[in-house]
Parts: sequence; C-alpha cells; structure tokens
Amino acid sequence: MASIKIHQDIYNFERKRKGFTTRQITALSTGCALSVGTALLLGYALRVPAPAVSVLCLVPALPAITAGFLPIRGMPAEEFASRLWDLSCRGGAIVCEGESAPPLGCETTREYRKLRKRKGAEIVA
Repeated sequence: MASIKIHQDIYNFERKRKGFTTRQITALSTGCALSVGTALLLGYALRVPAPAVSVLCLVPALPAITAGFLPIRGMPAEEFASRLWDLSCRGGAIVCEGESAPPLGCETTREYRKLRKRKGAEIVA
C-alpha cells in the first residue's frame, strides 16, 4: 500500500509557484488580459460609463479563470475541450480495438479454433 501511495504522489505532482500551478497562473494572466482588453474596448471605443465597464469587463474573464481552477469531469479544461472536439468530429461512434469474432454461419480459421481450445480461454461464439 505504501508503494501505491508514493506512486500516486509522484504521478499527481504539480510544481507550484507562490501556491499556484502553471495552469492557474496561465488562466489568471489570460483572464486579466481579457478583462483589460474588454475594459479598454468598452470604455474608450464604445464610451460605456465607468460603473458598467467595471462589471462588464469581468464577463469574458470569468470562463478563462474558471477553466484554470476547476476541473471538468475530473480533467483539466484543455483536455476536456480536446476530447469533446474529437468526439464531435468522430460522431456518436464508439471506437474499439477489441477482438472480433467471425459472424455466425461462417467457417472459422484454424487459428481461431486453436485459440478457442486453449485452456482458460473464454471465447464464446
């Protein structure tokens, strides 16, 4: 049990700087950049009043900051996004690399019969 605990500690290790991981620092800096950019756009280009700018500049920053701190279904946000993208490109199909049995009524190969005769094999036709 001790070796499992040590392995998990090593595997789940994340280097921290000032108490934040690299992902969290990146998320905070991205959120700050989005917030400042939105404030400049709303304040100078669109002439929105300052109290409204202070609230509205947080809207685009919150998803970026949240993605750095909260995991989605136990995964970091970028891994979840890449898996979701792959799923949407692939469609609803389930990809499996498993062994396939020959269809019923077909002649089986010699290798398949030999594998099936092997002691402990649990191949059901």
